[in-house]
Amino acid sequence: MKTSSLSELARALHTTPDYLLGFEETQDSFEKEALGILKEIKDDTVREMLLKQMRALLKLYCFCPHNVV
Repeated sequence: MKTSSLSELARALHTTPDYLLGFEETQDSFEKEALGILKEIKDDTVREMLLKQMRALLKLYCFCPHNVV
């Protein structure tokens, strides 16, 4: 398949050529937004703080009855 045909097909399917070729993992909109925000954070102290907060929230969520926070 020509590259131009692949690009046209990807555009018609609202995806990317990489996804059609299996090079790109799917992400839901939350994952895309969260990853985009996290990639912008360059300060190591802030990164570590965010990781600790996410781990704490995950523990809270996992131990809460019926997963209601």
